[in-house]
Amino acid sequence: VAQLVSSAQSAVSSMRDGLAPEEVEAVLAMGEEDVRSMSAALWRAYAQAWNLRTPSDAHQPTVVGSKLPAPVTWMLSAARTSGGPPGRVQKSNQIRGFLVVMVAMEWLQSEVMARVPLAEKQRALSEVYLADSMELVSQPVVQCLLSTLDLLHSNKIGKNGRCEVAEGSNAAASVWGLLDVPRAEQLAHQFCNVSYGQPFFARRIAALLRAEVPVEVRLATWHVLSDEMGLHLLPLPPIDQRVHFFPKDGEKSMLILHAFVASMEAGLLDRAIHTASLAGFIGVRHVSMFVFQQNTNFTHPGLKVQRHNFLRQLLVCPSVLAMEAILRYFEASSTVGQDSLVGGPLRTPEKVFAWRCNELTEAVYGDETLMSKIVALAARLK
Repeated sequence: VAQLVSSAQSAVSSMRDGLAPEEVEAVLAMGEEDVRSMSAALWRAYAQAWNLRTPSDAHQPTVVGSKLPAPVTWMLSAARTSGGPPGRVQKSNQIRGFLVVMVAMEWLQSEVMARVPLAEKQRALSEVYLADSMELVSQPVVQCLLSTLDLLHSNKIGKNGRCEVAEGSNAAASVWGLLDVPRAEQLAHQFCNVSYGQPFFARRIAALLRAEVPVEVRLATWHVLSDEMGLHLLPLPPIDQRVHFFPKDGEKSMLILHAFVASMEAGLLDRAIHTASLAGFIGVRHVSMFVFQQNTNFTHPGLKVQRHNFLRQLLVCPSVLAMEAILRYFEASSTVGQDSLVGGPLRTPEKVFAWRCNELTEAVYGDETLMSKIVALAARLK
């Protein structure tokens, strides 16, 4: 463990530009007492889960009560604190020790860790985020190690969000594919109500909204964030990472589009739009592309009726912020998600803006109240 702590400190030190300085110092300050306490907690966790009598057994552990070898994922079992050692201190030592092992072995490119699918590692890390008490996960050392793992793992994720399961394998697995709906809902609930938007946790939740994540998982995550008023807590990622959330041809799921519009209609996305958070950009971008025919994924005959329904839903909202942002949003291929959603000059070309206002007029079928809203919107945005 002492060697692993040293390697983890080397990893953190070399990646300190992307980490919080006070968290980095907390990791670098770990000493012999930390090594002893983490060693004891890790040994207890692994010995309970697998047939380990001496440290040498860790090279080839077996299943308790059997001679069968443990699965390649056996090292990840220390991420679970439920049913583990009693007391907050012991659980803290176990989590810190587990993360030290993960960071060090990823940094050293260990063959043992290389055999573990990245999706399984992500699943294990979600156990850490769902620890009995967020006080454990809020410790500077834990936050720093989690952030370091995010950086190390992001280097292994391709542009399409897929990665090789193991070296030399011809199979590929979605990085987030093992996350099911209940787990996504638990994570989003913990994020909104317990951590309340901590940046290191926000990156984890944002990953659940990536375009390649299964629709049911994205939908469940969005519903929890919307219902618990946490949509504004997701910071916008760097420009080079936004393609994972903004596929060029727009959102492909009508269920997701309905969820975006429902959040806008209830005013639950206003704060996210105002602060230009990730959720604000995702909702405005995809709804705008759909209602104004930039989305080419849908071709069924009732498409125009659905567009008009969405537009009418947004026009009757008490708040006009979402409708203004949708009218304002116009995407050029080189400016995906780079501009503010509110304020600033109108990016939409004049002819396109006029066409959009005509679409709004057609959608309200002559309703005088809604027509007056359209006139006011056009005057305010010109």
